[in-house]
Order: sequence, then structure tokens, then C-alpha cells
Amino acid sequence: SSAKIEKVNHNGQAIEISEITNDIASMSLKLKNSEFSPDLILCFHRSAAIISGIMSTRGDISVRNLVCLGRESVPTDRGREYQIGKSAELTENVKNKKILVIFFLLDSGGSLKDIEEILALSGIPKGNVRYAALWGSARAKQKFDHVIFGSNKNRSQDDLERLPWITSGYDQH
Repeated sequence: SSAKIEKVNHNGQAIEISEITNDIASMSLKLKNSEFSPDLILCFHRSAAIISGIMSTRGDISVRNLVCLGRESVPTDRGREYQIGKSAELTENVKNKKILVIFFLLDSGGSLKDIEEILALSGIPKGNVRYAALWGSARAKQKFDHVIFGSNKNRSQDDLERLPWITSGYDQH
């Protein structure tokens, strides 16, 4: 039934699919209004790839080229750290393109700094890059005013556990 598709219930709380799609529409409109016309969407991790795929087909910012970099979870003394695009190398034909980097959730900014470093080392001018995140924590929204956020609601890593495509535990290895 459509009720089963619409509501995903984890830990007693549900995140509505419509809330996610509304946030995607909001981010898409904000990007359109920013007058940045990307040639390429760059993302990493499964959740960002899902929304990037949806964004790439929306009329507001229709973009045919989509690249998803890998993210590897590495155990450390402090828990887990993530390495973004460890073996990524962007080719010459990308260097003069306008790139939209999409995050699902921006929190501490570690992933943002990793992507900024990859792009700088690849010789991509800062003016050719725009950053967007569907969701962000309160600290991310204060710290990264150059990022376009889809949702005005403050979100955290805990919210990711309530998404339909996270429940399988694929990220625990």
C-alpha cells in the first residue's frame, strides 16, 4: 500500500519520503536561483548518489553528467573516519566544467574539506564549484555559509539512521 511506501519507521520515529522529496525540490530551486548552471554533479556515498540522481533529472537544474566518488570507512581509536575519493583522479575534460558537489548531510565538514582538497589538487578553479547539501547540522549551517542547504531543519547523523536505504546496515563493514 502507499502508506507503507510513504512512511519509513525506525526507532519509533518516521521520516516521510515526501519530506525528503520536498527538501530536494527546495535545494533544486535554491540552486536555480543562485544562477549557477553546473555541467557536472559530483557526489560521494550512496545517500548523496540517490539525491544527486534525482537532482540531475529535475527541470530546475537538469544535468546529464553525474560522478560519484567512493567513501571508505576506516576504524580508528576514536571510532570511524571516512576517506573520500581516496583514489580519485579527475580527468582533464572535467577541469573547465562547472561542478556542483552534493552532500546528503553536512555536519562537521570533514567531507567538505576532503572534496575541496581533491578539487584544488585537480586544478579546478574555486569559481567553477558550488556546494549543496540536502541536510545540515546547526554548526554546519553556521560554519559553511557558501553551501546551499535544501532543508531549513537542523539534522544530525541520527537522522540518517531513519532513512529507508540505511536500514540494511551496509555501512557497518
